[in-house]
This record gives sequence, C-alpha cells and structure tokens, in this order.
Amino acid sequence: MNQQLFYVAGLLIAMFFAYKVMSKVKDIPKKEEKKKPVKPTEEIPNDKIILVENVNREQIESVLTKFCRMYNEDEYAVLPRLIPLSESKFAIIFPFDDALEIVCYLVNYLNYPTEIEWNATIFGWATAENESSWEEEKDLLNKKVMLYCSPEKEDNSEYIEIITSEYTGYRINLNSEITKENDTEKQYIAPGFQPKDLEEKEYLDFE
Repeated sequence: MNQQLFYVAGLLIAMFFAYKVMSKVKDIPKKEEKKKPVKPTEEIPNDKIILVENVNREQIESVLTKFCRMYNEDEYAVLPRLIPLSESKFAIIFPFDDALEIVCYLVNYLNYPTEIEWNATIFGWATAENESSWEEEKDLLNKKVMLYCSPEKEDNSEYIEIITSEYTGYRINLNSEITKENDTEKQYIAPGFQPKDLEEKEYLDFE
C-alpha cells in the first residue's frame, strides 16, 4: 500500500513539474517571422527607360541580379525588365513604375558595378516625378530628363547627372540630395523609343 502511495505521489509531482515547464515554454515569446514582401502584379504605364551598350547578356544579367538583391530585401523597390536589342545593346524598363530615385541609383550602379569591369555606355530617361527629396527643385518636376554619370567630375561614382529637355542640369547623390548645376556638359537627347514600343520583344524580368 505504501509503495502505491509513493508511486502515485511521485507521479503527481512529476506531472506538476512537467506542467510548470510547459507553461514556461508557452510564455517564451515567439520570434516574429519576417514577412515576405508582396510583389505587385498590375503593370503601370510609364516612360522610364535605361539604355546599356557595349556589354554582353551574361554581364548585364549578373549586374541586375546583384542590384535587385541589394534593394529588394524588405520590399520590392525595383523590378526591372531587361530587353535585348542586340548582342551588346540592352534596354531596361520598369513595368511597375518604380520610383525615379531607384532608377537613378541603378544608372549609377550600372556605371560602377561591383565585382565586374566593363566599359559600358549608359543613359536613362524618364519624366521627373514629385519625389519627396526633390521638393525644393520645383523647376525639375514633370520635366523630361536624361540620366547619366560623368567620369570627368570629382566624386563621379557618388553622383548621377540629370539634364532636362530644356537643358537645365542637376546632380543627385546616393542620399537623394539634389543640386542645380550652372553648366551642363551634355545636351538632352531623346531615347528614340518608349517602353511601349518594346512590348513585342523578348524580355527577362528581375526581382
């Protein structure tokens, strides 16, 4: 009889401690799972375009992949579409109307890519939007602009040059700080085609 009582008492004590341990485990806050960004599905017409020449397909695909990895970790900030025009000439468009600032950063990155060397020619075009960091430069808003990098200027790898269709120059750095330039070294040249003109061509999307 005593043995049975000891057995029952021991079992109850064990169950009590097991309950306490499980209660503590339940009280431990769970790590919040990182939410996956939601990829847009509806394309938005726009005129943003980048033209890249003197590169091959393997190179341009590698550079775009690295750029997207840098900027799409928490959200889909950039979703470029690559369209081959020839073996060494490519157009990049933005079917989901990515912010003009990110397009500027891509123009810079294409000029100074990491872990790859090339002698590419890069120009971009767009209509300047109401970017929050550009509010002081109201003359720039809603203007047709050409984007490029200038190897002749100091700190060229930190800046993107902007020239409007009215031949007014600006510089934007990688912190989105923009300044007006008194002298412009290039003239605005229209791209010669728009994203809608490339709809029937082969393409590759990046994310």
